[in-house]
Parts: sequence; C-alpha cells; structure tokens
Amino acid sequence: MNSIVTLSQRTEAFFDRWLTRLQGSVNWEVKDYPTWQRHFLRRRLKLTTIVVALIALNISATHSFYALMQGENDPFYFWMGVVILSALLGCWLFLNSSLGQRRLYFVFFLLFGIVSGLVPTIDLYFGDAKFDWFQWTMAFFTQATLIPIHWRFHAIAQSIALTYYLMLAHLSGIDIFLPSDNILTISTAIFWLCSVCNFSVFLYERLMKEEFKSRRESALGYEKLILEKERSEALLLNVLPYSIAQRLKATKKIIADDFSEVTVLFADIVNFTPLSTSMSPTDLVKMLNQIFSEFDRLAEKHQLEKIKTIGDAYMVVGGLPEPMADHTETIAKMSLDMQACLAQFNQDNQKDLSLRIGIHTGSVVAGVIGLKKFAYDLWGDTVNTASRMESHGVPGRIQVTEEVYAVLKDQYHLEKRGGITIKGKGEMQTYFLEGCKA
Repeated sequence: MNSIVTLSQRTEAFFDRWLTRLQGSVNWEVKDYPTWQRHFLRRRLKLTTIVVALIALNISATHSFYALMQGENDPFYFWMGVVILSALLGCWLFLNSSLGQRRLYFVFFLLFGIVSGLVPTIDLYFGDAKFDWFQWTMAFFTQATLIPIHWRFHAIAQSIALTYYLMLAHLSGIDIFLPSDNILTISTAIFWLCSVCNFSVFLYERLMKEEFKSRRESALGYEKLILEKERSEALLLNVLPYSIAQRLKATKKIIADDFSEVTVLFADIVNFTPLSTSMSPTDLVKMLNQIFSEFDRLAEKHQLEKIKTIGDAYMVVGGLPEPMADHTETIAKMSLDMQACLAQFNQDNQKDLSLRIGIHTGSVVAGVIGLKKFAYDLWGDTVNTASRMESHGVPGRIQVTEEVYAVLKDQYHLEKRGGITIKGKGEMQTYFLEGCKA
C-alpha cells in the first residue's frame, strides 16, 4: 500500500514539474482578479494548444497507419493532421506575439471557434457528411476542461464552430445529416452538450474566483503579519541592541554580562529646570527632542550604544555590547561633537544652552531585567563615577577621571583640574578634555 502511495506521489510530482515547465507557474502575487485571469488564460491557451496538437497528431498518425496496414489509400486523416497542426501552429505563433498577448480572447475564439470545426469541415470536402459525435464531444469538453474562463465566451466559441460548420456545409451543397439521423434529436443533444460544458465552466470559474480571493486574503494577511513583525523588530531594536534583542527572543533567562572595560559618558543640559518655567511643555519637549535626536545621530555615527535619557540627561557608552578597542577615544570624539552640535543649535535658535559632561572608564555589568518595558541598562561603580563626573563638573566643559586621562593624554589636550571631593568617592584627581592634538 505504501509503495502505491509513493508511486502516486512521484507521478503527481512528475506531472507538476512537467506542467510548470510547459506553461509556467501560477502568479498569485497580482493584485486583481482580471489581471490574474489574463495570466492564467495565456498559460492555459499555451498548454491547450500543445495538448490539442498531440491529440490531432496521435489520431492522424494512428488512422493513417491503420489505413496503410489495410492497404487503403485514404489521405483524409493525413491531411486532417496537416491542416489542424498548421492551424495550431498559427495559434501558437499568434499567442506569443505582442498582439496575441493583448488579444487573448481572440486567440481563444480562433483556437476553439474555428480549429474545432476544421475536422468536420474536412469531412465535407471529402464527401463524408456524417455528423461525427466523437469529434464534437472531444472538442467541446476539451475546451471546457482545459480553458475554464467565462462560460459566455465558451458559448460564443461553440456558436462560431457550429455556424462555421453549417455555413460551409450549405456552401458545399451537402446535407450534413444522414437520412437515418433525426435533426431534432441531434439539435437537442448539441444543446445539452454545450450546456453541460458551459455549466462546468461556470462552476469552475466561481471556484477560481473563490480560490483567488482566498489566496489574496491569505497573502495580504501574511504581508500584514510580516509588516507588523518588521515594525515590532524595528521598535525592539530602538530599545535594545541587536544582539541583546536576539538573545531576549531566544530565551526567557535574565541577560546580564560582565564587561571588564568600557567608557561611560553622562551629559546634562545646564539650567534646564529654570528654562522649563519660561517655555510651554510642548515647546520644551520639541527642543529637547531636537537636541537629543542630533546626539542619537552622533552615537550612531561613532557606533556607540545609547543607554537612556533621564529628563535632560543623556547617557551613552562605548565598548558594549560588542567589544571596541578604542572605546575611550571614540567617547572623547563623541563628547566634543556633542559640544559642537549644541553650539550650532544655539546659533540656529538664538539660545544660550551649555552641556556638562562627565566620562569614566572601567568595568560594568550590562543587561536586561524585569518582565515589562524592557530596557538595556548598566550597573556598577563605573556608572556611578561617570555620573559624578557630570554632576560635579563645570558647565560647558568635559570632565574626565584619571583612568580616562591615562588613555587620552597622548592624543588629546587635557587640562588638570586637580583634586575635588566626590560624593561617595572622596577626593579624586580630574581633568578637563579640551580637544584633539592633531
């Protein structure tokens, strides 16, 4: 039983590959049904032209071979094959032309309105007036099953074929019905034959529309899901570093990493609280957003990690979550650029704001804690010391510790401030960063 199922699956896969190569894959990405239907019709016309050609070739070859074996010299089926294959070749060439691609329905009428009537017409020329049910049944059911478009077009194509046949029969002066045939019976049979074909097309057309609608809704739902996922990813990456976001999605464990050496910067807008009393809350937030947005661009430019803003304070770190060899020098460049950025803001907006900046280098613990409103944060004495450098600093200047001075002294101008008393730390030697030497 399993072997039969496997054979069936392999056979189905073979035909799927064969049909895909023959007529191309279905394009479900188009936005509207008429466009999709034209694409579908072109594929089916190409397939049907080949199928009908194979049928005509097989019938013609079989009957010609049979006649040859019987010693008969009847060229009817040979010329039938020649005429039909020539007509199908014309349809194929027209179908692949630019005009044919714009006039697909004309190809359809040509293919089944005229070609399906060629065989009975050849009968007339050879003097055989018998109405061949096999030919008509095969033509109309092939039409209905291989090209399931609007039933009204099938009805028109059938009318063309029948009218074409009757017209040529009349012009040939041949009675198309044998004496034993009943005209009413044949007409009724033709009517029901065409009706069944057209009804099957009508049902298949409705099925096609429902399938297209279902697939489009599914595709739109998937596109919306992808869009929402991308938006969620973007929001998450605005809150967390990429590597931390990936780890957070992969595990529910607490994320806490030790970093032996990073550089932390705190910046604060001087006299921001008194300024807030003279501005409306909306204007105040707009101004703060404008300044901090420029700081964000600087952090991205220097490949530093912004940690957070607290009121009018801005915190950024170098050396995590990805290690950075020159994190102290990069933070120094960032601090100088922040001063220049604020100076430009003052010039553009007729303001007189200044920054107080503090920098320290050391070890920290970084991670994400809690269950809601995730935030990537730092802990440790290094963070506290950098914050003290800012709060005990001087407006408009960048205060650094001895650890930072030891790294920057050969590349930057630093002014010794001397010993100052730091809350919780006692007396510390600090320096002011002035600028780069070169």
